[in-house]
Parts: sequence; structure tokens; C-alpha cells
Amino acid sequence: MSQSNQWVNKAALARHLGIGKRTVDQWMARGLIPYTKPGAHKQAPVRFNLEAVDKALGRYTREAKSA
Repeated sequence: MSQSNQWVNKAALARHLGIGKRTVDQWMARGLIPYTKPGAHKQAPVRFNLEAVDKALGRYTREAKSA
């Protein structure tokens, strides 16, 4: 499956990004990463599209300054 169509859960996203699940929660709360919640109830699991998350986080990438 290509990454553009790959939807993953919170644990898989954390592994993909090399961060903890709590950081994913914080980034969700701050609106830094897109996600979907396919169920209507409060405990519905969230899903993340890897391409969309990588694109959203790319906005925060800075190029190194040359010396």
C-alpha cells in the first residue's frame, strides 16, 4: 500500500515519527497534525493519513543556516 493511502492509528504514527503517543496527543490538541475520528462516541479511535501528517509537519521544517 502506498503511503498516500495509508491510514494508521496513534501508536503507528508515533513510531513513524519517532515520538511518543503523548506527543501525538499534544500535537492533535494544538492542531498541528490532521486526523479523523470515524466513530461518533467519545472513545472512538483516531486515524491518521501518513502523507497528510508528513505534509502538515513539513511546514515546521527549517533549513540550516550556512556558516
